[in-house]
Amino acid sequence: MMEQLLAVFSAFYSRNLSTETKRGKRHRAVSGEFNGSTPPLGYDLVTIAHATPSRPPGLYLNPRAAALVRRAFRLYATGRYSDSEIAEWLNTFKYMRNLRADRKPVNRDMIRELLQNPVCTGRVIHVDTLYKDSLGESKFPRRGRGEWFDGKQVGFISDELFELVQQVRASSAPLREKAAEPKTYILRDLVFCDKCMSRKPDGLVHENYGRMRAFWSNVRNIGAYRCLAHDHGYEKCGQKSIDVPIIDDQVMTILMKLDIAAGLRIRIEREIQSRIDNAAAVERMRQIQEVVAHADVSWEDGFTSAEIFLQKREQIQQEIEALPRHDKRQIVQAADLLDNFSFYWHQCASFQTPDQARQELVSTLVDRVYINGRKVVKVILHGRVGITR
Repeated sequence: MMEQLLAVFSAFYSRNLSTETKRGKRHRAVSGEFNGSTPPLGYDLVTIAHATPSRPPGLYLNPRAAALVRRAFRLYATGRYSDSEIAEWLNTFKYMRNLRADRKPVNRDMIRELLQNPVCTGRVIHVDTLYKDSLGESKFPRRGRGEWFDGKQVGFISDELFELVQQVRASSAPLREKAAEPKTYILRDLVFCDKCMSRKPDGLVHENYGRMRAFWSNVRNIGAYRCLAHDHGYEKCGQKSIDVPIIDDQVMTILMKLDIAAGLRIRIEREIQSRIDNAAAVERMRQIQEVVAHADVSWEDGFTSAEIFLQKREQIQQEIEALPRHDKRQIVQAADLLDNFSFYWHQCASFQTPDQARQELVSTLVDRVYINGRKVVKVILHGRVGITR
């Protein structure tokens, strides 16, 4: 009985703590205080640890950076420049390069966010974080969900200039013809540019550095992988786009002729099996979350009685125990996957969506693929085992 009561109080404490945290952040925003951990370009952020009596925590104008950002707004407002061109222009300034040292340079995505961020007009935002799944692995976008308040920081972009930029963005938004059906790329998010990775700056933290993105050419009616170095603000590496079938064929040939030493094989099998088992556990967690949601246990209206909560808790436990457990005999074993990759690859043809099945199959085995020119130079399997050609 004591354990059950502790569970009740624990659940209430957790929900209450979350509510108080959200209330505190909103109060900070209403008071004009910045809640973020990364300041927009044009500002410096003073944290509590570095605050002084004369310089309390908050956003402070960085005059040199703000001047460049203001100029970027004015250039974009002419309607003659794109996000990429503005990013490239900012990176030509030594001061901006030094400001971004040990971090990724100013890129197209950063400019897109910057030009739509009212913080530089002297405002601050409050928006509650909403997660897309029960494990908190992804969040819903913040855009369009926030409340804006007058901030304590000095604004350096006028409302008139900011609105003009928004009008230009709205009028120059590219009209892209939607494909009849979504494209599935078997090596999606696995292909990396070997030229970029060989010269990655020491200490740089950028998880997408060197990654090549797949895109579809309606003109040629074929997919291709393209290096994103220039889009992210780095120098062009010289790697040209390459058709998807050329890379896919080379990788599949490698995987169908795997010959791995015994010692390395054990490491790969353990890593792959861990990923397979984890995927099964995540699926079961999703099912449990659906049961909990169905039971409708809520603390939003305050602390309900322990008796009602325990009844709900028993109901949840019964439904969870009724869920089917994953039979490991039905799960592809890692050793079998290494030995019979060709068999599983061809079996995917019998699925309703063969390319999606093959994408999942390959991602279970492959961590990264490095290409140079038109050639696959290395395939990295899970377990950090590389296969070179």
